[in-house]
Amino acid sequence: MKENRRSFLSAAAPVSSLLLSLLLSSHQSECAAKGGSGGSVVEHHPSSFWEQPFSQPYFDNTTRRDTTTTVGQSAYLHCRVRNLGDRAVSWIRKRDLHILTVGILTYTNDQRFQSLHSDGSDEWTLKISSPQVRDSGTYECQVSTEPKISLAYRLSVVVSKAMIIGNPELYIRSGSDINLTCVVLQTPEPPSFIFWYRGEHVINYSQRGGINVVTEKQTRTSRILISRAVPADSGNYTCAPSTAESASVLVHVLNGGGAPGGDAARKFKQERSCDTNSRPAFIARARGIFRKDYCFEMYTVTTDQFSITQQTSFLATRTKGNVSVRATFVSSGKK
Repeated sequence: MKENRRSFLSAAAPVSSLLLSLLLSSHQSECAAKGGSGGSVVEHHPSSFWEQPFSQPYFDNTTRRDTTTTVGQSAYLHCRVRNLGDRAVSWIRKRDLHILTVGILTYTNDQRFQSLHSDGSDEWTLKISSPQVRDSGTYECQVSTEPKISLAYRLSVVVSKAMIIGNPELYIRSGSDINLTCVVLQTPEPPSFIFWYRGEHVINYSQRGGINVVTEKQTRTSRILISRAVPADSGNYTCAPSTAESASVLVHVLNGGGAPGGDAARKFKQERSCDTNSRPAFIARARGIFRKDYCFEMYTVTTDQFSITQQTSFLATRTKGNVSVRATFVSSGKK
C-alpha cells in the first residue's frame, strides 16, 4: 500500500509542475495582451514577493532597554537595526521630542550626547557622558523608513550614597576598639574601591598598626577595625567609595579620666548610678554587695543637636521610673 502511494506521488509531481508552468504562462500572456491594447503591464515575480518583507529594516529586540547608572558615570543605550540599507538612525529624547543625533552626527548643543557606530555594524549606541538625575527618562531609537519605526529605551540616573551604620558621633573609651561599617546604597555596580580616611589621610594603609579593613564588593560594604584606640585616634572618619557620595562619622576617644578635651569638655557629664527598681538589685543590696555588682558608670554627652547617654552594662537607663533606651558605649564601673 505504501509503495503504491509513493509511486503515485512520484508520477504526480511532474504533472503538478507542468500545470503550474502553464498557469503562469497563461497569466503572463493575458498581461501582455492587455499591454498591447493600451493597458498597463504588471509582472508578478514570486521570488520578489517573498524577499521584500525581509529587506525592510527591523529592530533586534535582544538588546537591553532598561539601563541604570549613577550620577557622573557614562550611560550607554544600545540600538541594533537589521537590514538598515540607506536609511538613517536617529536618537530622540522623548520628553521634549528633541533630536539628539542623526547617524553619527550630534544635533544638540549638549555635547554630552554622542552616537557611536562602527562601519559594518548593526549597532547604534547613544552615549551620555556625565549623566545627571535630570537625564532620566525615555529615549527613542528611530529609523527613517516610511512610516518611521522606533524603539523606546528607559534610562534611570540615581545618586549613589555611602552610609556608616550607627550614630553620626561616637564616644569610645581609650583601650576599646573602633569598629565602623560602611554600606554603599543605590549603586547598580559595585564600586571599584572604598577608601577610609581620618581627616585628610587615607588610613587603609596607615603605619599605625592594629588596623584591619575588609571590603566586600558584592555586598557593597567595607568594615574598619582599629584595635585599642587611643585619644590620638579621635577625628572625622570618612568612607569614600569610587562611585558614590562619601559618608563621615565623628569619633571621640575618651582618655583615662573619661572626659574629652577641648570644647567637648563643657558638654560632658559623668555619673555613677544604680538600678534600684529591678528585682536582682534588691537581692544584691540585701546581701551587701549592691554597690559592687549593680552600679555602672554613665556618660552623658550633649551637642547642639542631641544628647547621648552611653554605657556598656545595658542599653536601658532609668530616670524617675521611666526606661529610656540610649546608644552606645561606656564601660561598667564599680564603687
